[in-house]
Amino acid sequence: MNERILLYETYKNVNRLGIGLRWKPQTDANQRIDLDISAFLLDSNQSMPSPHHIIFYHNKKSVDESILHLGDNRSGEERRDDEIILVSVDDVQSDIEEIAVVITIYNEGVTVENTSFMPVSGAFVRLFDYQTNKEILRYDINEHYNDFNGLEFGKLMRTSEGWVFEITGTGSKKGLEGYIDQFA
Repeated sequence: MNERILLYETYKNVNRLGIGLRWKPQTDANQRIDLDISAFLLDSNQSMPSPHHIIFYHNKKSVDESILHLGDNRSGEERRDDEIILVSVDDVQSDIEEIAVVITIYNEGVTVENTSFMPVSGAFVRLFDYQTNKEILRYDINEHYNDFNGLEFGKLMRTSEGWVFEITGTGSKKGLEGYIDQFA
């Protein structure tokens, strides 16, 4: 599945990337499903240099302000992307080698172990040029992820030639806390 996009070749003039998450609102009033997008800034050891190197709904900007989370939408009712992370690739601090992008689910009143993407419909995550809104790629969160409550969408990786995006599409049952533990 690990498709690679050589951003430095095909999209060499794109400095500001958007990573957008969208889903349809739930019709069941008893289910309060909230999808969240997070970015983990990783060093050469594939770990966060500090707890401040996760960009998500509780920490909306990187220390160098090159990566911004534009807000937590809890309903899926936006007509555009429900949540967006903006990455100014030329400004990312030099010790950051990868930015792992994960999607997790929150279901109010339900433990992580009992939460999954199963009740979610119409969900997808996309990578796009933030200046023009031109979509670079789109990845559907479909029935293949029904048993999971987390998804590593992909990694933005710094190479000697420039930035590359690799779609990983790996499901997880560990939720946001599990990703925090993994990248600590």
